[in-house]
Amino acid sequence: IYASFVTLQWTPAEHNGHEVTRHVLKFANEPDFSDAQELEPTVVCKAGLDTADLRHLKKERYYFQLAAVNCVGQSEWSETLCVDMGVFKKQPALPEN
Repeated sequence: IYASFVTLQWTPAEHNGHEVTRHVLKFANEPDFSDAQELEPTVVCKAGLDTADLRHLKKERYYFQLAAVNCVGQSEWSETLCVDMGVFKKQPALPEN
């Protein structure tokens, strides 16, 4: 978590014979996702994990769910992840030597 963005990371989905072609990210400020929006994140594989940077977030609480998509269809939504951008605290500067 950074001042206005967060990097989400997860274990790549099993292909089950059909390669994942994209991901769908659902996010909301309400835990019941009544105000949910969806987007297609840019996913990058880093050290064996899939990652996506979400930028320009307001200092609010966000709820996220992710789904993988392939030629057969969309997976079920992941477990919900809650991130509170309002509790971010800037790290103190390192002392100069």
